Amino acid sequence: MKKVIFTFYLLICSMAVMYGQTYAADGNVSEWVTTPIQSEPGVYPYFKFAEQNDVLYWAMYAAADKPFAATLADIFIDADYSTSTGYLGGDGYSPWTSSGLDYLIQGSSIFYFSNSDQQTWGWTGINYGVTRTAVPDSTILEYSSEKSWYNQISLGTTLGMGLQLFTKTGGRDDLPGADTGFTNKKVYKVKNRTTLDITTALGLTDTIKLNCTNAFYNPYMNDPDTDGFLNFQYGTDPTANPRHWASWAINLATPQIFDLRMTYQSTAAGQISLSFVNMATNAVAKTFSEIDFSTNGTMSETKVFQIDASDIPAGRYMVVLKNSATSSNLKVQNLKLTKGTGAVSKWDNVPIQSEPGVYPYFKFAEQNNTLYWAMYAATNRPFATGLADIFIDADYSTSTGYLGGDGYSPWTSSGLDYLIQGSSIFYFSNPDQQTWGWTPKAYYVVTRKADTDSIRIEYSISKDYFDQVTLGSTLGMGLQLFPKAGGRDDLPGPDDGFTNKKTYKVKNRTTLNVGTLGLNDTIKLNHTNAFYNPYMNDPDEDGFLNFQYGTNYTANPRHWASWGINLTPQKLDLRMTYTSSAAGQISLSFVDMKTNLVAKTFSAINYSTNVAMSEIQMSQIDVSDIPAGYYMVVVKNSATDSELKVQNLKFTKATPTHLDEVQPQKDVAISVNNKQLTIESKSDSKISFSVYTMSGALISQMDNTNSATLHLERGAYILSVNNGGNVFSKKIMVL
Repeated sequence: MKKVIFTFYLLICSMAVMYGQTYAADGNVSEWVTTPIQSEPGVYPYFKFAEQNDVLYWAMYAAADKPFAATLADIFIDADYSTSTGYLGGDGYSPWTSSGLDYLIQGSSIFYFSNSDQQTWGWTGINYGVTRTAVPDSTILEYSSEKSWYNQISLGTTLGMGLQLFTKTGGRDDLPGADTGFTNKKVYKVKNRTTLDITTALGLTDTIKLNCTNAFYNPYMNDPDTDGFLNFQYGTDPTANPRHWASWAINLATPQIFDLRMTYQSTAAGQISLSFVNMATNAVAKTFSEIDFSTNGTMSETKVFQIDASDIPAGRYMVVLKNSATSSNLKVQNLKLTKGTGAVSKWDNVPIQSEPGVYPYFKFAEQNNTLYWAMYAATNRPFATGLADIFIDADYSTSTGYLGGDGYSPWTSSGLDYLIQGSSIFYFSNPDQQTWGWTPKAYYVVTRKADTDSIRIEYSISKDYFDQVTLGSTLGMGLQLFPKAGGRDDLPGPDDGFTNKKTYKVKNRTTLNVGTLGLNDTIKLNHTNAFYNPYMNDPDEDGFLNFQYGTNYTANPRHWASWGINLTPQKLDLRMTYTSSAAGQISLSFVDMKTNLVAKTFSAINYSTNVAMSEIQMSQIDVSDIPAGYYMVVVKNSATDSELKVQNLKFTKATPTHLDEVQPQKDVAISVNNKQLTIESKSDSKISFSVYTMSGALISQMDNTNSATLHLERGAYILSVNNGGNVFSKKIMVL
């Protein structure tokens, strides 16, 4: 038979003494609420078992709409958990033909199997003292019997139990039940298991190991104590996989977020589900229904998911693992719960690839030959869980890949080489680049995780699957995201103001550390290190960011560029190396990298005409009131027809902005006295200047003069001076 392995290690206890409870078959079932479920959790009927003071106890639970017929039940016990003794059911009276049934309890009587032919029914009575009670509505039956009565075949530390339960409405429910998808028909394996107390939040080095040898499981599966793993493909074919299950009992005293790691082996990718079932009520508290696992040729440990159990009430639960119908030959040795590093926390300091401060947005990372990305939705527009189409331009070139000429891609300036849908990856295979055509590369190889509220989705995939067109150090990414409310959000989105429709350029960029700056320190936000609207020009090719790259200047405000920084709050001077054909305004925003919230915006920073690419001091940026942390610095342009091209921004230590008397710079003398601004050239060249209000309104302008005097009212102004093509700007105060 094919074998698949899942392993959990949770301290689970099947012996009552471990819980400090006092058991009695008296109709008061309160002692059972903290006792683990032996059969499949979340399913009816089910049963629990305990041993205390040389007495066996068990309780059987029916669904409210299908109560038991008073105290009618047949209980079979495989005392030595072996087929060398006991009834094997060859004549059809037992469904558990892979177990040797040594004892039968009917009513208050105990019988032992006495037939020399193990295939033929034959029992002899030995005791009539079994205690039985039923709760008033007959949904719970309690039994107890002395261990000393089982004196024909000694009870081992491990025994088997099979139950035949009779309902008031007629018929019989077997535990475990009939299933033609399996050939191994054993009864439940009852042994000592331990419930693990998770009483505190896990530390970075803490591990909760859910081992195969401590699991409750479908007894028709393999025996993990013998094989060293749980085989989740032990049926006659893969269609039986979803009926494989294993469970562990936990005391979740401290609800929290866990990372889930799995030591497993599989011949193909597939999906598991993990559920938390309340031990007292048998109600499912939470299910993680689509946890992807990839092909794993050798038994080894891999992180597969994040489990957010922080919103589950504290209490005792059965953690239930199930497999999908994929033919994956999954074998699990153990699961491990570790401190949750999670989609949120691990992405906190990762820069935003798309426009910061806008939803949806995404982040990207590469580590250990694996690509990772996380997509974030607005809280009022959550994603449809697990639904996203991810397009990748592997070589960032139109010489390969789908160009979208038939209308299925909005990014007609990018060659899309790969498509990821769900957990599968496809490569573009049509010789006509303008026509949709994809071939499957691999199924179930993409790991996906959605948060409970579906506002974050995290993906990962090995780079090994991108072997049709090799992934370059620079690649393109376009995302089509589907909200629960319907429709589709594209990243980047449609914009008729541009003709260049590329995907985001994903490459290595550096987050700049902005410590407390000294007089000679400079933080350079260079065009080659910028994230930017991909419909703009390519700054790596042109040597600048073109903030008027749309069809006309009305699209200028939709141009953006951003840089990742680690900020120490302080006041900074802002300098910009740029060229422009006219004056205009930029805005500068600081967006929290973790929350995507705008911390502060400087909305009207004036720039003057600058014919040659040169550095100009722009204004002072006071970010001393922003909390220290990681930010995206976002620059945007105004709708002015200015042909603004930016090579870099620079942050330097803030210098005083008040001009007291005379300030010579670049052979120009500037003085402010009695509300009079005087400008004078100290060289043979003539100067031109403009004076703006702080909001950007032009007050006065003069060209080609040696000197000029201008009356100004009290206030702050921006003076822009062009001295023979050497342009600089100053903030002046008139007192």
